[in-house]
Amino acid sequence: MKIVEACLLLQIKPHERFDIPLLKKKYKKACLLHHPDKKGNDTEFIRVKEAYAFLLTRPEDEFMDTIEEKRWRLYAYWLSRLENPLLHQYVIQPIQRHLSSYKTYVLEPTLENMLRKDVYYLEEEQLYIPLWHQELTFYKKIRVILNPKLGKAILDEENNLYVAIEPTDTCLRFGDISILITEEDKKRGRILQQGIPRLSEKIYDVEHLADIIIQV
Repeated sequence: MKIVEACLLLQIKPHERFDIPLLKKKYKKACLLHHPDKKGNDTEFIRVKEAYAFLLTRPEDEFMDTIEEKRWRLYAYWLSRLENPLLHQYVIQPIQRHLSSYKTYVLEPTLENMLRKDVYYLEEEQLYIPLWHQELTFYKKIRVILNPKLGKAILDEENNLYVAIEPTDTCLRFGDISILITEEDKKRGRILQQGIPRLSEKIYDVEHLADIIIQV
């Protein structure tokens, strides 16, 4: 379970200061709302209990800062479509204030950096930044945006790489990295699991690699 999902289940808003008393209060309210005796369905009730157990393990002083910024932006966006002045004042504006408090860095890794699974040391903040991500936030209210230098290549949301090749090409070259193209790859239009690491909540995980989509 993810933080935002758990917060939504317990109706914990981004502007509310997270602590154990608040969590217990929200949990009790959610249990009353979704109790099987009331609704005849225990699925949501079980999810509420799981959300409570999950959030109970979160450090109070790191709770807000560990939430993925893009998810809060999405949350605020969908709420804003309801055109409710109270939602705007008490939910959307606090989210926007929270996000604007982040210190932002912008990095521009090359495709070679990403394929090599390079990690950049941000000395000023003493943080290690995996360069194959698109955007990261850290507990010290630090936001890192990664704008890769892709040349003519295209990167999708799952980190699959799209490149154009000639019919006679037998390999792809990115700096000192060479990736073999087989005839089977050309027929399939895809080099399987030899690309950039797939995005994961474990931000340093490089076990699963994305594909390279080849367009002849």
